[in-house]
Amino acid sequence: VRVGPSREQVLLVLGSPSTTATVGGEAFYYISQKAKRSVAFLNQSVYEQKVIAVYFDDKASVREVAHHSRAMRCMPSPMVDT
Repeated sequence: VRVGPSREQVLLVLGSPSTTATVGGEAFYYISQKAKRSVAFLNQSVYEQKVIAVYFDDKASVREVAHHSRAMRCMPSPMVDT
C-alpha cells in the first residue's frame, strides 16, 4: 500500500484490519505474529511481531504507511490480582 489510495481500496488489498483507531485521525493496523511451541502441552511463545499501520487523511485517503517489527523472547503473561 502506498500513499494515495482510498480506505476502500486498502480494504480490498489488505482485508479487514486487526484493529483500528480514530484518535488523531483514522488508522488501520494489520498485526501478524510468529509463534512456536517447544513442547506439545505448553502454551505458544510469540517470537516475532509485525505491524503495518495505515494512516488516513480527512478525505479517507492513505496519507502514511508505517512498518513496525519486533523480535520477542516471549510474550508476557497477563497480571492477575488474587
